[in-house]
Amino acid sequence: MAGIDMEKEIVEYHKMEKLLESVMVQLSQAKAQKSELERALEAVEKSEDAVYKAVGGLFIKVKKDEAVDDLKHTLELLDVRIKSLENQRDSLTNKFERIRKDLEEKLGAGRSGPGGVA
Repeated sequence: MAGIDMEKEIVEYHKMEKLLESVMVQLSQAKAQKSELERALEAVEKSEDAVYKAVGGLFIKVKKDEAVDDLKHTLELLDVRIKSLENQRDSLTNKFERIRKDLEEKLGAGRSGPGGVA
């Protein structure tokens, strides 16, 4: 029975590891996207020329204020996404570490039991 529990915990550990890895990749991508948008916002704010917005496969001329508002709104949404991913990362990291420690304890106890080597 303990072997089945141990197997379940190992499977859970690997699932948690993959999920944590996925969240870390998403977080990295979101931060890179935010950095890119911040540079775009800075360029648009400094620009005195016409501003064009990509819509599908076309570029459409838009008012500078409209472009700035759109970029700021997108940055706000991205900030919420990043915060959510950071919270997920922290929660998963805690759960991952708890499972890892539990497994280490169980594996260590199994080796140092009767007839085992400490």
